[in-house]
This record gives sequence, structure tokens and C-alpha cells, in this order.
Amino acid sequence: PDYKIYIEHIRLWAKEAWRVLKDNGVFFLNIADSYNGSGGSHKEHHKNNNSFQGEYSVKTGGNPISSRGIKPKCQILIPHRVAIALIDDGWNLRRE
Repeated sequence: PDYKIYIEHIRLWAKEAWRVLKDNGVFFLNIADSYNGSGGSHKEHHKNNNSFQGEYSVKTGGNPISSRGIKPKCQILIPHRVAIALIDDGWNLRRE
């Protein structure tokens, strides 16, 4: 529901990975970025497409800023935020 919760979840299991890695161990994390919802419903947009299932965003009541504090259609920069959080936890970022 919120990118901050997602990042905290990654920090928790990365802490466990750190615990079990050898001193010369390597940890690779490959995650993609995402965009904040537009405030509309993709399900409504695809209502004539029977193969479309699910709803990827919810309406925010017309508010131009979502509950996450990020404007609609803006990249959230999840990989960058995760990298910074893990560096703060002591990880060494070798390559973006």
C-alpha cells in the first residue's frame, strides 16, 4: 500500500541475508521501478477487455498528490530509495 512499507520489508530480509552471508559474500538485488497511480482506475479503462483482470490503482478523490506524497504518473524511484536505505544499514553499493 505504501512504498515505505515495501522498503522496510526489503531492509528486514536484507538484514537476514547479511546475517548468513560469509564475510566475502555477495548479494545481488534486481528490482524494477514503478510509477505512482494516476488516480484513476485501470480496470474502468479496460472494461471492454475481458482478458484484463485486476485494478492497479485506486481513485484518490481528485487530489493531485497521492497518499504517498508523490504526484500521479511520477516515477517512485524504488531502486534508488532501496539502495540508500541499504547503504544506511551498512551495505556497500558497488554498482547501480
